[in-house]
Amino acid sequence: AATHIFSAGAADTPFASELQYRLLTLGYPANLCQDAALMSITASMLGAGQALVIFCAHAAENALLAAVHQARRKGAQIIIIGQQAGALVQQQDILLPVTDARYGYLLMIDLICESLTRG
Repeated sequence: AATHIFSAGAADTPFASELQYRLLTLGYPANLCQDAALMSITASMLGAGQALVIFCAHAAENALLAAVHQARRKGAQIIIIGQQAGALVQQQDILLPVTDARYGYLLMIDLICESLTRG
């Protein structure tokens, strides 16, 4: 199953794109959503055994919160890379907190991809 990646804002998008690219080059299907309507549609199709990774350096907008809540209800695993505060964190299965978005995001991407290559 594909990993789905949501980008909460313009500042998060380059890092979400980087994770998508790295997963694809490792042979793992990955889809990136940046649009609120597409996030909602994608979330409605997720289920158990699928992962949703959210990059969110700042407070999440209502559309993203609703999409994540919908994916959670459908049984998808929610992985948040970002800040520890806010309503979004209450929906997570895994939180990968970062204090410096730029370097923290790059570190998390490296760690995720390294763990996948090691099996």
